[in-house]
Amino acid sequence: MLEGKKILVVDDSEIQRKNLRNILQKYSVEVFEAENGIEGIKKAFEVFPDLVISDVVMPELNGYGLSFLLKNNPYTSHIPIIILTSQDSQIDKFWGEKSGCDRFLIKGIEEDKLIKNIEELITQKKTNIDESTIIKAKKLNPQSFLLELFDETFKQNVLNKELYNLHNYVGEDDDFIKKIFSFLALLFDYIACWIYKESFQENVLILKIEKPFSLKLKNDIKEDLIKITSDNSIFSKIKVRIFNKDLLSQNSDYFTLNKTQFSFSYESEYKYSVCIYHKKKIKYPIVEKILESGLKVLFNVDRLIEKAYMLSIIDGLTGAFNRRYLEEILKKDFDRFVRYNHIFSIIMMDIDHFKKINDTYGHQAGDEVLKHLVKTVKNIIRSSDIIARYGGEEFCVVIYGSKKDDAIYIAERIRNIIKNSEVAFLDKKIKYTVSFGVSTVHKGIKNYEELLRKADTALYRAKNSGRDRVEYED
Repeated sequence: MLEGKKILVVDDSEIQRKNLRNILQKYSVEVFEAENGIEGIKKAFEVFPDLVISDVVMPELNGYGLSFLLKNNPYTSHIPIIILTSQDSQIDKFWGEKSGCDRFLIKGIEEDKLIKNIEELITQKKTNIDESTIIKAKKLNPQSFLLELFDETFKQNVLNKELYNLHNYVGEDDDFIKKIFSFLALLFDYIACWIYKESFQENVLILKIEKPFSLKLKNDIKEDLIKITSDNSIFSKIKVRIFNKDLLSQNSDYFTLNKTQFSFSYESEYKYSVCIYHKKKIKYPIVEKILESGLKVLFNVDRLIEKAYMLSIIDGLTGAFNRRYLEEILKKDFDRFVRYNHIFSIIMMDIDHFKKINDTYGHQAGDEVLKHLVKTVKNIIRSSDIIARYGGEEFCVVIYGSKKDDAIYIAERIRNIIKNSEVAFLDKKIKYTVSFGVSTVHKGIKNYEELLRKADTALYRAKNSGRDRVEYED
């Protein structure tokens, strides 16, 4: 089976090479020899052996290095490699595995077992290099691919370090996105770049334009997002932020560029995509490969941090925000009102006779009513508005940019839809109503707590005035 096969033996011990040569020549094998790893690399490119047997400890380049270099070159990656060692420790096996060798055997192995391993590897070898490729490969200087591999390793180490540094900014959303844009600019010198981020809470598109860009960019992004999300109306649902927006209005011929895109999905609720438009093609394939794996890990960390945060601010039953988050957001909203006069309104809601629903149908039915209310409200308000669970059956809706009449209109709309709907529970159809208290921020209000009290006062008045109604407190 081994007759006429070419086997390269690499070992700095002449005695060990002679022992192996004597064994292999019994089976009519053509044996080639090298005294160290560097010589072994050169010899492999000269003879293209059917198999390589190498010692581990050698001067200049050890067996692990020899194996790694041959396995990472397209001309020699198909050659099976056996590493022979006098060491039998776990760490030696680990490095042998990482080097890419096919078998890791202990020196002194019985002849029949060694030959059996050789025959198995040669028989299992899936790829044979053709004669024309061998001729082409023999013209190469093995040292050149060593330099290329060094260059590739250098780039890999630098990119991995830079990607690792980006982990410091995960969780700080603005800084995180800006740092990714800056990092990508070093690698691509891009004309434009966008990042799409989708979670169960919101969909965001951040676009950064560095040079005048064709207005066709919008259609290109739209097509990409439809492919990513399988949603033809996705563009109408996302928040869009654009850096250097004025450059988008300046028409140019920069639309027909190289485009590099990475898209990642985690569970069913999280999607990320990065798209870079750049003039020059990526010179080193390793860059794209490392970017893809690095960004995938990076966005997964971002997802886990966001998910952990969302679990801390979401009411587990209804999916509304909890009271803690409501008060955090109202404090920020009131500060924005004081600084920039960004108005907003609060709608306090309380389910009428909720105890009676629980007593009549059971607490599980009451839970379904709570979930129905939240789902109904979310379908009515905008994605930028929020609903939070304030107490047991009491909820608070924050409507941004709304004056008194706008907020009252939204409250009345919610009230009418709830009044004319029903909740299916087992074989029952449950009808219920809701009372509302509305208040809008104005300069006479000192803080967000006072605004909440006003909305609560209006709600109390609605409850005492017959329920299923909307009241306003100025």
